[in-house]
Amino acid sequence: MEESNHIDGPILKIENRIWCPVWTLARNEIKMRNYLVSHGIPHYLPLRRVIKKNSATNAYGKRYNYEKPAYLPMFPGYIFAALETEEKRAIGYERSVIRVLNRQPELESLLIDELNLIRKIEQEAETHELILKPELQEGTPCLLHGRFEGWRGVVKKRKNKFEVIIALTEVNYTATIVYELMDIEAIQ
Repeated sequence: MEESNHIDGPILKIENRIWCPVWTLARNEIKMRNYLVSHGIPHYLPLRRVIKKNSATNAYGKRYNYEKPAYLPMFPGYIFAALETEEKRAIGYERSVIRVLNRQPELESLLIDELNLIRKIEQEAETHELILKPELQEGTPCLLHGRFEGWRGVVKKRKNKFEVIIALTEVNYTATIVYELMDIEAIQ
């Protein structure tokens, strides 16, 4: 998973397709993405940039450390795809898939809004620290303004920094972005 997932433009409703979360086996998100690409199925795999720290020993026995950036799934075990009914059945038989989470067509717009928010988080994570927490956090709900106009989340102070915690209800995960103290303000 060396490359970032770049999507041009917002995620939109596609006629005759419904956006659904696809639950995959552990570490099979890229394999599923390759399947969707090969079948021409619109999809979105949110990725986050991490720095892997490694150490090595040279030929003279001297140890040195180095850092290498890598991209990992933001929500391990999930990829989002816009599927037709027949594609949904076919994907269900793939070895990498545990289950396609069914969506009611009238609730699809909520998922699309959340995916567009995740896309913004993914873009912000390129320049700010991103912490993922699999459990939902409690805190003060707020609206943000400035470059985060219209976002709803939870703000929590943490040592001269703020955490913006945004819950993704579809897959029961929260994403936390840590910003310097002056970057955001909360409206109670």
